[in-house]
Amino acid sequence: MATIVEGLKAQGNALHMQGNYRAAYQKYSEAIQENPDGTLLAVLYANRAASCLAMKEYLDAMHDGTKASKADPTYAKAWARIATAAHVLELWEPCRAAWKSGLACLPATGLTPAQVVLQTQFEAGLKAVDAGEAKAQALAKSGRYTNEISGLVDDMPWNRALALAEEEKLAKGDAPSSVRFTPETRCAEHATADL
Repeated sequence: MATIVEGLKAQGNALHMQGNYRAAYQKYSEAIQENPDGTLLAVLYANRAASCLAMKEYLDAMHDGTKASKADPTYAKAWARIATAAHVLELWEPCRAAWKSGLACLPATGLTPAQVVLQTQFEAGLKAVDAGEAKAQALAKSGRYTNEISGLVDDMPWNRALALAEEEKLAKGDAPSSVRFTPETRCAEHATADL
């Protein structure tokens, strides 16, 4: 079994390095299905989390990073995957806790060159959490963050279509089938429709 798992892991690593993250994710999944344990399982979940991060699937990356950290709580890269995903999702406390847990996995002295790189990355991650959290708090206090969200909502396709219809730039019957309405139609009426 170990050789099958190692082979699948190697294939996943090669695919990941080529930028074929979806296929790499699949190979790591196949390896996980072989039921390895301990550090090997942690590495597979952490590698799959790296593929998720590359595909911008941050919730899946956090999930796999968490699975990796449970399989081997001393595997520092598992904590890095959690922290990276949490940072993008602006989950500051889980992000901070993951960077600190990753640092705790490293020896206090006699670090290898690879461990020095990890330590530097983790310490920079902690600083980035503080900066990101401070920025989010400043935006929230200024009201600018709320305005940015409002701007995004206003820019949704259905709201743009409604605005065009209200300006009579969309002639009746010219709207695509997904945007058939009259200028009197309001988004609130559609909010109650079954999804």
